[in-house]
Amino acid sequence: MKTLIIFVKKKLNSEFNRSVLKLVTGTGLAQLIAIAVSPLLTRLYTPEHFGQYGLYLSIVAIITVGVSGQYEHALMLPKSHRKASQLLALCLLLTFSFSILVSLGIYIYQLAFSHIIPLENWIYILPISSLLTGIFNSLTSWTNRLKQYKVLSLVTVIQRLSSSLIQLLTPLLLISSVWGLIIGQITGLLITCVSIGILAYKKKHYFIKTWNLFSIKKLAKEYKNFPQFSTVSAWLNTLSLEIPVLLLSFYFEAKEVGYYILAKQVVQLPMSIIGQSVGKVFFQQASAVRHNTKQLSQIFISTIKKLFMIGIIPMTILVFWGDHLFVFVFGKDWKTAGIVAQILAPWLFFFFIISPVSSMYSLLNKLKTSTLHQIFILSSRIIIILIGCIIFKNFYITMFLLSLNNLILNILNIIYFSYTIKKKLNMLN
Repeated sequence: MKTLIIFVKKKLNSEFNRSVLKLVTGTGLAQLIAIAVSPLLTRLYTPEHFGQYGLYLSIVAIITVGVSGQYEHALMLPKSHRKASQLLALCLLLTFSFSILVSLGIYIYQLAFSHIIPLENWIYILPISSLLTGIFNSLTSWTNRLKQYKVLSLVTVIQRLSSSLIQLLTPLLLISSVWGLIIGQITGLLITCVSIGILAYKKKHYFIKTWNLFSIKKLAKEYKNFPQFSTVSAWLNTLSLEIPVLLLSFYFEAKEVGYYILAKQVVQLPMSIIGQSVGKVFFQQASAVRHNTKQLSQIFISTIKKLFMIGIIPMTILVFWGDHLFVFVFGKDWKTAGIVAQILAPWLFFFFIISPVSSMYSLLNKLKTSTLHQIFILSSRIIIILIGCIIFKNFYITMFLLSLNNLILNILNIIYFSYTIKKKLNMLN
């Protein structure tokens, strides 16, 4: 027992592990809330509702990639907080501008093309979603720079708790429809933005007084690679992740899209309890040693090993007993989602490993390579899904082809990072 206590203390003495633990506390609680309410949501909403909600989230994710020009990822790079705060101002300015453009785009489409392809009602709230998403991403990156991991943990819980509460109450008090899920998501994001904004202001509010357009414009040019290359890469990455929902919505019924949405969400939620937190801390720690290839290599390898050991057991359980678990937890109407979860598990396991360290592209100054990789990934996913939808015309076969393709791509991504780091080390020697 004494040996175990000493071991735990030794591990907690590591700054990386302590930082991860702080984030895991909040992220873990937030994800546990999501897991706890999922069986209730599946009894209040139909698979069709989940399918429509998934389509909404996919569109939001795709259009908000460039909402702040990806400058939020540059917030970790300046040495001074004063300079970084100018980047924060740039992010917020771009976010507001982008949201206005989205509003204008929807208005123009409504006037000119709505008689050809009518818009869904929820399309009109995309500007609000864009605005809140951009503010949230910018403020969380700023808070991460300040190493305010407790704040990040707190707002994560606030977001999940508030959104889940609204999603549960809406069908009980009003009517069960996709709007209950959408309103809950937006409300949670709004409350979170207000909360983290207040907390961030209290920590470093005096930097706001230093904001000026000259410095903002100068920094926009200094870090222009982020909107030029990182935005394209991130957009391609997001599109490749969301393209299954878009194509499945076109070729299959909404309920089948709902099965895919729930399966993917349930598999990713438990694994992301640690994965998202590790990703934030990994980027912060790796950014600090990005010029020391040996230390960067050690952090990368150590992180990969930890993520593998954490995820291997849940993945194995899901592969063998996923369908039975889904029926037990969510009801017999969701058995198909359980089968889909079994099929997707190997892919999502390796995605869980590679996602937290995906910032290696920017750390290794490989943003152009990242863009090329994302083009290849997107192309392969589109081709694979179309083969399943058009040639086989079978939902399960489409899921299998998608999972196999993504599994191979994630493994190749890990190999690429390892090879690039090893090559840099050999050049130093």
